[in-house]
Amino acid sequence: MKKKLFIGIFVVIFFIICFIAYFLLFGNDEDDTVFINDSDYLYDLAIEYLRENDYDLHQQDEDYQMFVSYEDFGISKENEYKYAYMVIASQSYYVKDGELFTSSGRVVQYKFTFKDDKVVKYEEPTDGNALEKSIRKLFPKKISGKILKYDFSKLVEDIDAQAEEHYAYLNSEENSEN
Repeated sequence: MKKKLFIGIFVVIFFIICFIAYFLLFGNDEDDTVFINDSDYLYDLAIEYLRENDYDLHQQDEDYQMFVSYEDFGISKENEYKYAYMVIASQSYYVKDGELFTSSGRVVQYKFTFKDDKVVKYEEPTDGNALEKSIRKLFPKKISGKILKYDFSKLVEDIDAQAEEHYAYLNSEENSEN
């Protein structure tokens, strides 16, 4: 009788250990990030922040413009901080002697940190070989996978369309002179 009781307890403990080991190894693969839906205006504040803090040597040139397009991936909240996760493309243009020139441009994944609806900092992943690892570390798991698969060409096409519309007058001036 004691032998059967010992074997029964051993089997129960064995299954408990197996369950715990399985949970630790293969358990909940999701992070505990809480996303919110009432703060979409933070995306616009992030863009405004980048525009205000952008420095380009050509800003003083004729008809300098910085065009921006972005994809939002979510906003989370933790205590008094909110975090906006975005991919932002930007491209600057200017006119010199009636010709259009491009200046600085980039496509970057950003994590903006807000407190009281003000940007307190922003973070970008490391470039180069460490990019994927850096994205996975910087963004919540649910978002990092989407960002790694994201097709940036849509953002670039949007910027091209914005610039084409804004600088259409350059083509019309050429046509009116001929």
